[in-house]
Amino acid sequence: MRTLSVRQPWASLICFGVEDVEKTALGHRLCRQYDYVVCLVDMDRLLAHPAEMETYKHLKSKSDSCVMWVETNPCTEFWFLLHFLPSLAIRHYVNQDQAIAELRKYMPGYEKTQRYLAKANIYCYLRDNGDLSRAMSNAEQLCRLCNDNKDDFMAYSEVHKVLKLLDEISR
Repeated sequence: MRTLSVRQPWASLICFGVEDVEKTALGHRLCRQYDYVVCLVDMDRLLAHPAEMETYKHLKSKSDSCVMWVETNPCTEFWFLLHFLPSLAIRHYVNQDQAIAELRKYMPGYEKTQRYLAKANIYCYLRDNGDLSRAMSNAEQLCRLCNDNKDDFMAYSEVHKVLKLLDEISR
């Protein structure tokens, strides 16, 4: 097994659509270079664009076993928000704007831009001001609830699965 090398997302390959994922993660066969390829997927975009959702489903079904598809509905910012929410609650967001507005209550000035992410060390902010164990627990519970309830707008995040994988690998 190769040495674990984890980089911050804005320092590594960033894809903005399912076509980008196909060209990069699958098209270049990153699985030959890496043991794991993690694709973070913001579901709000796919729910708003049915053709992209179909492409995503197709890519997911044909991808190599080293590719880990990690969904968050509506967007990755919901994972950040899970660090701050005082208790588990089922939330419904139609799009990322609603989740980001709520996140800004805990992270004033947050922007979903590469410039902001490159400037702000979001991981240190979450570590110092949020609660990772709460986020992990909330995410696991929400994923279980979502499996039982197929509501397109129910918020959930599978990011906890990546952190568990990284924990296992580092042992």
